[in-house]
Amino acid sequence: MALRLTLAAVLLVALWRPGWRWDRRTWNLPLGAGTLIAVHHLSYYGAVERVPLGAATTMEFIGPFALALAGSRRPADLLWAALAATGVVLLSRSGVPMNGAGLLFGLLAGGCWSGYILVGKRLAAHLPDGRGLALAVSWGALLSLPYGILQAGTRLLDPGTLSIAAAVAVLSSVLPLLLPDGGTAPPAVRRLRGAHQPRTRGGGNHRAVVPRPAPRPAAMDWSGGGGAGLGRGTRAA
Repeated sequence: MALRLTLAAVLLVALWRPGWRWDRRTWNLPLGAGTLIAVHHLSYYGAVERVPLGAATTMEFIGPFALALAGSRRPADLLWAALAATGVVLLSRSGVPMNGAGLLFGLLAGGCWSGYILVGKRLAAHLPDGRGLALAVSWGALLSLPYGILQAGTRLLDPGTLSIAAAVAVLSSVLPLLLPDGGTAPPAVRRLRGAHQPRTRGGGNHRAVVPRPAPRPAAMDWSGGGGAGLGRGTRAA
C-alpha cells in the first residue's frame, strides 16, 4: 500500500509538476486530503486482515453511502438505504466469524472516504486540475511510507512487489486522470490531444473543457477491493 502510493505520487508529480510555493490555505487542502488518503488505506487494509474482503468493503461503503443519503432530498432514496441496511444485517448473521476490530477499521475507512469526498470537492474547486491530487497523494505517501518500511523492510524493493505496486498505481491513480478529455489532463497530454483534435473553420482546436468532479481517494484509488485482492500477501506494498 505504502509503496503503491509512493509510486503513484512520483508519477503524478512528474506529470503535473505542481511546485511547492503555495499559500497556507492552498497547502491545507492537499495536506488534509493526503492525511485522509493515508488513514483510509491503513484502516481498510487493517480491516481486510481481520474480516473477509466483502465485509470490509461493505463497512467501508457505509461512510460515503451515509454522506450521499444525508445530502439526498428524494424519498425513493430511503428504499436504497433500507436495502443497504438489510445487507449489513444479513452480513452480520451470515455465520462467518466477524472480528470487531476489523469492522471498526472498515467503518474508519468509510469515514475517511466521506471526509475525502468533502475535502476533495474543495480541493478540486481551489485547484481545478491534477496538481492538488498530486500534492495530496504525495503527502499521503509520505505518511504511509514509514509504516510500509516497518512492515516490509527491504521486501519493498523486491522486483515482483515493485511491478505489482507500479501496475496498481498506474491503473488506480494515474490512468483515470489521463483517460477523460478536459482540463484535468496534464499539459503534455492536452497538447498531444490538441494535435489530433478536428479543426474549426477559424483554424483553432474545437475542444470542450469539462472539469472533473473531486476524485475518489485514488487516489482513493479506490481500487481498494482489487488492490486488496492482489496485495493481501504484500500489504505494505
